[in-house]
Amino acid sequence: MAIDVDEKLLGEGDYETQGYHTVKNAYAAIAAPGATPRDVVRLMVYVVDPTQANLENLYGGLAKATAEAGGSTTAMTLIGVVGFSTPGALVEADMTAITD
Repeated sequence: MAIDVDEKLLGEGDYETQGYHTVKNAYAAIAAPGATPRDVVRLMVYVVDPTQANLENLYGGLAKATAEAGGSTTAMTLIGVVGFSTPGALVEADMTAITD
């Protein structure tokens, strides 16, 4: 999710900002065991209210975070959800990386 180190939600109401921080957090999570953005093979994104306008904003944030990390396009599944346990959260991601 788009949370900071103090578990504060970032970008409330903003799909682009939440998409950006969610993917940045996912890249940080895979880096901990030694994976890199180039090792990512799958991205699952869960989003509240996946309207065309919201998705366009979301994709902008995802693309920006991926480009900054040096990642590339990968297999992605997007699933619309009713909500999350964190109030105000609009986006959650599950990233899979494979290393040798």
